[in-house]
Amino acid sequence: MCPHDGEQVTDAFAGVYGERARPNTLVILEEVADGGWSFGGTILTAEILGRS
Repeated sequence: MCPHDGEQVTDAFAGVYGERARPNTLVILEEVADGGWSFGGTILTAEILGRS
């Protein structure tokens, strides 16, 4: 899996439940150490979270 898989999962979820669900969709990719979190289609890295 790559971090962009979170975007694809978010896209699929929003496709089923509507765009209103996108900003509140949390995807956890356990196989990816940094960037394993996606929220609202945005990959959250250590740098974005201020942990660099």
